[in-house]
Amino acid sequence: MKASLIIIAAILFNMLSCGRSINKFDMIESKGLETENLGLNALMFYNKDVGFIAGSSDIVTHNPDFPEKDSNQFAFVAKTALLYKTTDAGRIWGKKDFGEGSFTDIIQAGSKIFAIKSSKESKHSFTYSSDDLGANWKEEKSFPQKIGRLFSIDSGYLAVTSDSSLIKTYIQVSRNFGRSWSISESNLLIFDAVMRGRKLFYLSSNQYKDYRKNLLVEYSLGDSTKKVIKLPNEFDCYFLTNYNNEIKLSGLKDGHLAVYSLDKDNQVKYEYSYLKENTYFPQGYYNNKEEEWIIAGKRGDADVSNKILKTRDNGKSWEVVSFEKEKYIKPFYFLNANDKVKAWFYAGSGKFQIME
Repeated sequence: MKASLIIIAAILFNMLSCGRSINKFDMIESKGLETENLGLNALMFYNKDVGFIAGSSDIVTHNPDFPEKDSNQFAFVAKTALLYKTTDAGRIWGKKDFGEGSFTDIIQAGSKIFAIKSSKESKHSFTYSSDDLGANWKEEKSFPQKIGRLFSIDSGYLAVTSDSSLIKTYIQVSRNFGRSWSISESNLLIFDAVMRGRKLFYLSSNQYKDYRKNLLVEYSLGDSTKKVIKLPNEFDCYFLTNYNNEIKLSGLKDGHLAVYSLDKDNQVKYEYSYLKENTYFPQGYYNNKEEEWIIAGKRGDADVSNKILKTRDNGKSWEVVSFEKEKYIKPFYFLNANDKVKAWFYAGSGKFQIME
C-alpha cells in the first residue's frame, strides 16, 4: 500500500523559562513509503538529496489456538526486509525488497554504504554493501555476524559485534577491506561506541544487577590495549557521540538529563544539565560549530513524547521545539550540508518531518 505522507507543521512553544521558540518544519509531500505495518529502524542521508530508510514490513497474524485476537502475546510477526531510497531530499522514495528478515541499521563507512539485515529469528545477520549510492547491493559474506557498530579505518573496517544470544561482545578488525577479520572478545559488554583517531571508545558497565553504564573504555587500534575510564558516580551514561573529534556523553545526572565531554587527556568533564524533570530521558545529540541539538523523550502514561532543543552557549540558554501533537520521533538524522544543519524525523503513521 502506497500513501502520500504530508509533512505536518509544528507549533513552537516556549517551554522553558530561559527558552524561546526556533526554526520551522518544512512541509513537503513524500510518496512511496508504506505507512501500514512499516517497521522503521534506521534513517541515513548521504547528502542533502540522497537518503535511505532501513526497516521491514511487519505483518502480524495470530495463533488460531488462541482466539483472543486482541492479544499480542501469542502473535506471529512475518517480517520482510526493506530498504527505501530517495534522491530528491525525501519527496519520493523507492523500495527494494530483500526477502525474509528485517534491516536493523544502515551505515556509511568510507566510500561505501552498508545495510545490516537480521534473520527471522534474529539469531543471524547479513551485511550488504553498495558503492554506487544504493543502485546495486552486494552481500558481504566474509563480514562477521551481529554487527552493532561499523567504522572505516586504514585499509579496512572495525566492527563491534555480539554473539547470537547478545551475551558476549567482540571487537573485530579487518585490514584488507573485509576479506578477513581478527577477533578480540571484550571482557565487558559494549553498549555504544565511537571512534576518535585510531582509538575506539566504548560504553560499558561492571554493575551487572542494573546495567548502569558507569565505565568508558579506550581501545587502541595500534596495539589492542585497553584503558578503563570510570565515569562519575552520579552519572548514568546512555550513549556516546563524536562530532568534529569532540566526544560527548549523554545521560542522566542525579535523575536529570545531562551532557559530559571527554577531553584529549581522557578527562570526563560535566558540561550542563537540561529539562530538569525526572520523567525525561536522552534520545539524541548533535553538535556542529558550537551549536548543540538535543532530542529528549518524556515518559507518559500512554506514550512517549519529545522535545527538540538547541543551545549555542553550552547550556546557558535554550531554544525549544515542541510538536502540536507530541509523538515519539524515531529514527532521526542530522546532516550538515553547506554549513546548514538539517534534521529529518520520522514519527510513524505517515508523519515524515524535516526541520532546518
